[in-house]
Amino acid sequence: MPRTTINLEERLIREIKHLAADSRESMGQAINRLLLAAVEQQKASLISNRTIKWRVAKGARPSPEFNPANRDYLDVLAEK
Repeated sequence: MPRTTINLEERLIREIKHLAADSRESMGQAINRLLLAAVEQQKASLISNRTIKWRVAKGARPSPEFNPANRDYLDVLAEK
């Protein structure tokens, strides 16, 4: 596993030590778990805030099956 050095505030170190002890894990494990959760939350937030810009050719008409009230198509676009 790669190693790195980071500088943390004393208060944060104390909090992580308490969380690690409560979870019966090492500080490294606690930091990894917390950072992964924070990164996943940040990614989810960025995806949900993404706006989609539709480009429609002049004179083009939507497909008869297209229903803008049905947002299922946005899930497919968000996966890309």
